[in-house]
Amino acid sequence: MKKHSPIILILTQENDGHISPVEKVLRERGADTVCFNLADFPASLQLTAHIHHDSWCGTLNAQGRTINLEHIQSVWWRRPQMYQAPTAYPAEVREFIEQEAYRGFLGVLQGTIGQKRPFWVSRPDRIRAAEFKPVQLAAARSVGLRIPKTLLTNEPAAVLDFYRECEEGSFVKL
Repeated sequence: MKKHSPIILILTQENDGHISPVEKVLRERGADTVCFNLADFPASLQLTAHIHHDSWCGTLNAQGRTINLEHIQSVWWRRPQMYQAPTAYPAEVREFIEQEAYRGFLGVLQGTIGQKRPFWVSRPDRIRAAEFKPVQLAAARSVGLRIPKTLLTNEPAAVLDFYRECEEGSFVKL
């Protein structure tokens, strides 16, 4: 049986300046990279997948290549853009199509979780969870980390009061 180089999918937007140097290092280390934008699915990326035992098998056709899903070792989530359905559809139909494309494509890529394959840097659901700064600050505080004084408000007077407090010191006392 022919051994395949590990494939690393890089999901990003066009002209991302961070990709080229990382791809170069990955290739030097023997990895095969495939880079594309989620906005290209389903219009110019084709996915054929079926569930076999406890994981998804099939192919992804991208950039003139056919990639076996089983050969994908890692996925780098690097701020891809989402698919936009044609404006000829009514808004609610466009929203449905866009969500189904997103959920279907990423669901297949994440569908082998029991086998810990592929490895994600970083999973979209974890990124979304990390975007809630108040939760992150509370978690940091709960494990004893010092955090900066923080105010969430839409009241101008509260901002002025907070500014005055911060002049006295920037960290919450433990």
